[in-house]
Formats: sequence, C-alpha cells, structure tokens
Amino acid sequence: MKEIIILYGAAITVSVGFLTAWLNSRAQVNTAKITAEKDKQLQLNEIYFRSVEKEVETKLSELEKMYETLLCIELENSKTMSYMQSSNSLDIEEFRSRYISNCKKLHEIQAKIAIRFPRMIEETNKIYSQANVFWGNQENLLRTDIKNNPERYQSLCDKIHEVSYVISDLTSSLKSKIVEEAEFIQQRLVTELTSV
Repeated sequence: MKEIIILYGAAITVSVGFLTAWLNSRAQVNTAKITAEKDKQLQLNEIYFRSVEKEVETKLSELEKMYETLLCIELENSKTMSYMQSSNSLDIEEFRSRYISNCKKLHEIQAKIAIRFPRMIEETNKIYSQANVFWGNQENLLRTDIKNNPERYQSLCDKIHEVSYVISDLTSSLKSKIVEEAEFIQQRLVTELTSV
C-alpha cells in the first residue's frame, strides 16, 4: 500500500510539475508574442516616421529651390534688368540666350508645381505668360533706336514697366503660397510625429 501511495504521490508531483511547466510555458509564449508585437509596431512606426520625414525633407527642398528660382525670374523680368539690358546695348543673340534660360527655369517650376503642388499652377502659368510679354517687348526695345523713334521706345518702356509690375505681383503671390505650403508641410510632420 505504501508503494501505491508513493506512486500516487509521484504521479501527482509529476502532474503538478508538468502542469506548472505547461502554464509557465504558455505565459512565456504569450509574453514573447506581446513583446514581439510591440517590437514590430515600434519598427513600423520608425519606418513610417522616417518615410514622412524624407517626404517632408524632399518637398521642402523642392519648395526652397522653386522660391530661389522665382527670385531669379523676378529679377530677370524686372524694370532694373530691362534698364541694364537697354543701356548696355545687349546683343540680340545674347538676349535670346538669356530668354531661353529664363524659359527653362520657368518650365522647371511649372513641371514641379503641376506634379507636386498643383494648387499653385495658375500663378505659375500667368508668370510664364507675362514673362513672354516682357521678353517680347524687351527684344523690340533693344531693336528700337531711341533717337530715330522716341515714341515707340517710350511706349515699349511703358509696356515693360507695366508687365514687370504684374510679374512682381504674381511672383510675390506665388512665393507667399510656397511659404504657406512649407509651413503646412512642417506642421504635418509635427502632427504625424505626435499622433502615433
């Protein structure tokens, strides 16, 4: 009988040990699953934050370049530049080369805005249109002799001054929108980083 009691005791001890081991094992597996899920979520959040930061960095860089290009365009299409070109008797071929360079800068801005920031395309297209008016009048001015045709020369100067004001207003408006867009993008980054 003693042997049966010892056998039952051993069986109970083994069963309790097995049950305890099994419960501990389940708890460890559940803890490992929870830890793995948390690690996975942290890694996903980190990947997401990095992608948002990269996107913001790219867009801000594009906006900065567009702003700088607009400053150049504003200068190239200004009364000051018209005066400098007129008083230096700029060669027509050199003038046309500058015009093409100006158009390329405008085309780059138009392409970026059309794809990345479409709400700003209207001002960009208007700037391009007015720049063509400016450069057309400027070329005619360079071809006009002030001594032989002072009325035409003055009329062209007036047209150039008028269109340069329009270009200045349009570029100022577009530069303001670029700054607003940059502020919005930066705020989005802050919102994204604090929301998760």
